[in-house]
Amino acid sequence: MSAGAVVKEAFSAYRAWGLYLVGLAAAFYALLAVVALVLAVPFGVYAAGLLLAFGGPWAVALIVDAVAAIEEPTADRSLTGRLHAILPYLGTLTAVWLGYNVLVSVGFMLFVVPGLVFMTWWALVVPVVVLERTGVRRAFSRSKRLVTGKGLTVFWTLILAGVLSAVPAFLVSGPALSLPVSPLTATVLAGAAAGTVTAPFVALCLVVLYSDLRSRFAAPIADSWMQPYAPSGDA
Repeated sequence: MSAGAVVKEAFSAYRAWGLYLVGLAAAFYALLAVVALVLAVPFGVYAAGLLLAFGGPWAVALIVDAVAAIEEPTADRSLTGRLHAILPYLGTLTAVWLGYNVLVSVGFMLFVVPGLVFMTWWALVVPVVVLERTGVRRAFSRSKRLVTGKGLTVFWTLILAGVLSAVPAFLVSGPALSLPVSPLTATVLAGAAAGTVTAPFVALCLVVLYSDLRSRFAAPIADSWMQPYAPSGDA
């Protein structure tokens, strides 16, 4: 599957489930914004910024989990239900995302190219943690194994997803920044608005990539990538 095909399938899924996924993301980011503003009072603006920084991967993980549960009849699709599902892995997700950013940043400092390579190798760490319930080290090694041989497809998918996400993020964050509130509140609201519209699309791109790359090692258990399944062994 090419990068264009991945993005096209993600758009199809976004059109089909966008109302639910954007609503879920909006509820999550509203909760996150409230907590960030509360934390900013005793701990300062940096605490709020740090929480929002980790809110991105948490939101993507939440949407990935929601996509896997969409066609499960007994699944609790509410924000509370999906948060409960990923809560046991929140620490792992945080450690994985922190490690990813540190390693990629170091890679970019080493003449840029290593950063691009690391970004591509470990692009799937979040969906791997959510869908395969792995630990930190396993998430990195598993993502690299899935990506190996398809690096260019993964790289261009990341670029396309980033570019396509930037436009709606800019459109919704601009008005939020102009609201008659404090600069901190405006910044938090702008970040929450941008995340609400972009996290579902980014998550869908990663799920499509994950499903396609995993199918090289084992036949899909479900008939289509959007149906829930439990990966077994090292497939």
